[in-house]
Amino acid sequence: MISVEEALTCIARATRPLPIVELPITAAVGRTLADDVASDIDSPPHDKSMVDGYAVLASDLAAGPV
Repeated sequence: MISVEEALTCIARATRPLPIVELPITAAVGRTLADDVASDIDSPPHDKSMVDGYAVLASDLAAGPV
């Protein structure tokens, strides 16, 4: 058995990054994005979230099962 570090080294030696290709969105099915995607517009154009998150008091969970 080899260590994780050795395995990662083997993988890095056996592979190479693929080139970045720009193409229409309709041709991108099954591909992976090379960068983040951002929009110039808000969608929806208004605040829609009814709940932005939840707060939990840790002491309320102390008696719960683990």
